[in-house]
Amino acid sequence: MLCPNTMKIAHLDCFAGAAGDMLLAACIDAGLDFRPLALALEGLGLPGWSLEVEAVTRGGIGGTKVDFRLEGEEKGHRHLPEIQRMIEGARFPVLLRDRMLQAFDLLAEAEAKAHRIEKDKVHFHEVGARDAILDICGVILAFDQLAIQRVTCSDLVVGTGNVRCAHGTLPVPAPGTLYLLEGLPLRKTQLPGECLTPTGAALLRVLVDEFEPAEIRFRPTSIGYGAGTRDGGEVPNLIRLTVGESLESQQSETVVELAFQLDNASGELIGYAIGRAMEAGALDTWVLPALTKKNRPAHVFHVLCDEVRRPALEDLLLSELPTLGLRRSRVERRRLERRVETRKTVWGPVRFKVRVLPGGAELASPEMDEVERLAREQGLSAPQVLARLAAGT
Repeated sequence: MLCPNTMKIAHLDCFAGAAGDMLLAACIDAGLDFRPLALALEGLGLPGWSLEVEAVTRGGIGGTKVDFRLEGEEKGHRHLPEIQRMIEGARFPVLLRDRMLQAFDLLAEAEAKAHRIEKDKVHFHEVGARDAILDICGVILAFDQLAIQRVTCSDLVVGTGNVRCAHGTLPVPAPGTLYLLEGLPLRKTQLPGECLTPTGAALLRVLVDEFEPAEIRFRPTSIGYGAGTRDGGEVPNLIRLTVGESLESQQSETVVELAFQLDNASGELIGYAIGRAMEAGALDTWVLPALTKKNRPAHVFHVLCDEVRRPALEDLLLSELPTLGLRRSRVERRRLERRVETRKTVWGPVRFKVRVLPGGAELASPEMDEVERLAREQGLSAPQVLARLAAGT
């Protein structure tokens, strides 16, 4: 149990690489009950599967291995829109749904770059199979069920040699995987084969807040080892997940702020770019009015992001908006501890955002998308819904 006014954090040691099934297994090995997770995954509507969990050893170290046992044959290859419809129809909490969609969007974007085609035309081969979809959605659900609020990660080990896939024999890392790893800290080793899979790379991009942290100050409370299929070799084929409580009540971190002026962009274009930036992983985006050196009314576009997502966001902004360049600066920010919890209300379960003030007091407010949903369902205005939720009636 966490001490009051602390944050639950996790650190991933990827000394043998990472894959979706290894990440899920590490969560289970760290104490996650997989039965509620398997029940939640049924909402995807995927036919004929079951989750098998077993204890194994790799290089003399005990861990957990998971397999999604599948019945029947896969019918063709899936495209991004089909997987998006599947996830959106599963009725996952909005934050988790968005992370799942982001992971598959990243996969599609990387494959589109590798094959020089449009994103919606990407044929998901291995990562569109039932087990890969279950891996990605399962890991995101697992981190949420463990109530992890911040994730750090070591550098990423990539193997050597070749890997066989639907496109033939490709060098390691495969081209799509390497595009997913842009901006991340890699360590090339002589470990044979594919150590870091596309699903593993996409999940790490979505879940990890900081790679290679200069300092980690936390008290471990549980440790999990997730095993891959391959056995033998000098390095145990495992990923280690250490879950614990932060020794600091408020979180201080370094982030990147991108900024540039726009004096020839419409409001529609700016609004579109804000949405695209948030989809690409920006921590925050805001636009301020300005007057430029040519006495033109303008806007100053700001984006806050982590270092991992900075290169992709810079490319996006320079492609989508009529600017010739941008400024970047590193800034320190202090974040209050926060969490999302589901509370019972007169209208059923509603998600609330809870923030912990410096003195330890907690303030809770309903998530705005929940307020909008209830307003539509109950035929009330948003202020009426907020008032009823605040009063508990």
